Amino acid sequence: MLENAHPPPFEADFDDSHAQHDCGDIFRRFGQDYERTHDMTGVQRRVMRAVASCRTSTLGGHVGKCGSCGHE
Repeated sequence: MLENAHPPPFEADFDDSHAQHDCGDIFRRFGQDYERTHDMTGVQRRVMRAVASCRTSTLGGHVGKCGSCGHE
């Protein structure tokens, strides 16, 4: 009975493929300011920097390209 007490946070058919931003985008944009104004452990800094680097050319990221119009 308790397993049905709370609904799932998202609908089962939630599709995040059209998300406008991801955590990496947010960390790249605001990470340096956040690090300057908040106390963070070394581990927290490393994780934030790793997430910011994810899906970029720094880690060998790739660019998707539309076969029809060439949009990247």
